[in-house]
Amino acid sequence: MKRTLFLAASAITAAFANGEDMKLVNTKTGFVVVEFKEGKVEFHDRFLEAEMKETGILIPPIMSQGFGGKEVVFLGDALFEKAFIEVYYPLCIANNVYQWQK
Repeated sequence: MKRTLFLAASAITAAFANGEDMKLVNTKTGFVVVEFKEGKVEFHDRFLEAEMKETGILIPPIMSQGFGGKEVVFLGDALFEKAFIEVYYPLCIANNVYQWQK
């Protein structure tokens, strides 16, 4: 399970690293939750946006080295996109209903 999540996160990270615009979509409703385009984030889910502004993304200690030793990454931080893709999505959202799309 952990290996599958890691591989999925790696593939998504590679797409973003190549400059591709991506959006996280609820496949049952078609609702776009969040979009990353041209290095900017746009939330369509206001509750998720409020959570990111208020609490940020907690970085597990084992992953903190990849985030400059940070314990939390907040919206507006240069590492936010990376934290959302590599930490928040696989640990808090990932299931077959929410999928990344180009």
